[in-house]
Amino acid sequence: MRQQPSFTVRELAERVQGRVEGDPDRRIRDVNVVEHAGPEDITFLTNRRYLSDALASKAGAIVCSPEEQVAGHTLIRHPHPYLAFSRLIDLFRPRPERRVTGIHPTAAIAADAAIGKDVNVGPFCVIEAGARVGDRVDIGAGSYVGEGVHVGDDTRLMPRVSLYAGVKVGKRCILDSGVVLGADGFGYTPGPEGLPVKVPQVGSVVLEDDVEMGANSCVDRALLGVTRIGRATKIDNNCVIAHNCEIGMGNIFVAQSGVSGSTKIGNGCTFAAQVGLVGHIELADGVMVGAQSGVTKDWPKGSVILGSPAAEIRFAKKRYAMIDKLPDLREEFLALKKRVAELEKKVAG
Repeated sequence: MRQQPSFTVRELAERVQGRVEGDPDRRIRDVNVVEHAGPEDITFLTNRRYLSDALASKAGAIVCSPEEQVAGHTLIRHPHPYLAFSRLIDLFRPRPERRVTGIHPTAAIAADAAIGKDVNVGPFCVIEAGARVGDRVDIGAGSYVGEGVHVGDDTRLMPRVSLYAGVKVGKRCILDSGVVLGADGFGYTPGPEGLPVKVPQVGSVVLEDDVEMGANSCVDRALLGVTRIGRATKIDNNCVIAHNCEIGMGNIFVAQSGVSGSTKIGNGCTFAAQVGLVGHIELADGVMVGAQSGVTKDWPKGSVILGSPAAEIRFAKKRYAMIDKLPDLREEFLALKKRVAELEKKVAG
């Protein structure tokens, strides 16, 4: 059994390049959330909503921003406390060593598939003709790597991932269970009797390096050309990126977000849960979209938008405030209408 490491607060601060305030010699043995942390745990505070929890916490130390006021606690102050704390998680709870490499006897691998060094191929996997799998790739049980697929070094496919023919996945990507790359884009045109006729989707999908995709998310094959997901973009569970989209670097897509076809997204954008984008629009770098928003048009660099249809956030908040007032306004209107009717009746009488 691995012995739990321990560090002084000073040593932890040095690891993350933070500044100690309080007892630098206090010994810390683990990480924990603020409400459950004990005297030998370190926790974090990044949202003022939890300030009261932090003040009441029994934590031995708290990672927080340089300006946060958390009296009575030993602190590690850092300009990016969540980033610092994530590094401490790796320190106290290192991820398990990579599993034993090898090819399971139930895996079906084409004779001309190229398999790199130190690769793990789990039970009942299929790797088709012409596929190329890089070094130290981990392919989980029941996964499918189609004809001509390229998988870059150090990428991990969790169980039951499906990579259709021609898909290219970069280095150090993580694809969780149920991810599907390269299924046909949703392309149809009216045919005889008005019934939809399928338009062939003969393009591909490219994931650049360091992309992560959550469970049951999909990126559709392009009609022609490529559907591209830029480097270090992170996609949560149950998201869909449609055919011919061009997604830049470092974007965040939270659960159940969907992007319609041929949409272009710049770098460093954030899409909260259940955001939907219509097709053929363009969002510049750094756009932030609030949860459950419907984006229907282009937005310039750094826009912060909310609502359906999405609007600049200050206007959207005013719109929501007005909607909340509508029931009272209706009652006032009906009362005024009744009063007018009474006055008209009185004048007519």
